Amino acid sequence: MAQTDVSGVWAAPRRTRLTVYLAGTAVNLVIAAGCLLARAAIPAGHAHDLLAAATLLALLALLLIPTELLVFMRTDAYYVVQDLAGCTNLYADGSAYARYRAKLLWHGLSRGRVDRPTPAAHCPGTNAGRYGRTPLCSSAAPSPA
Repeated sequence: MAQTDVSGVWAAPRRTRLTVYLAGTAVNLVIAAGCLLARAAIPAGHAHDLLAAATLLALLALLLIPTELLVFMRTDAYYVVQDLAGCTNLYADGSAYARYRAKLLWHGLSRGRVDRPTPAAHCPGTNAGRYGRTPLCSSAAPSPA
């Protein structure tokens, strides 16, 4: 698995950022497809070792794709979701939202009803005040609860 430093891509347009984020997955799919096509094109009697190597390389390339989809590890998929959601820090916003929802649940269980605590009070420094009816990471003002 190759890794590159793309920290300067944040200043690029969204389309370019998404292309950079998805390039690794696309390369794995191209390698797997090329190996499977090579395996299909070579006759069974010839180059048995080459067929085995192509099959193994295709399998390895395909097995790496699920690891790239682990969003909680800040992989390529994390940055795609972060960019599409419009967040500046998806992990912090998600953690703040989880704490907010846990607080709602705790208040509801302890009091027998669900009060609505102010999210910004529990999650300073994040988009915590934007949980109402607007998307979590939107730039719109929060709607009244």
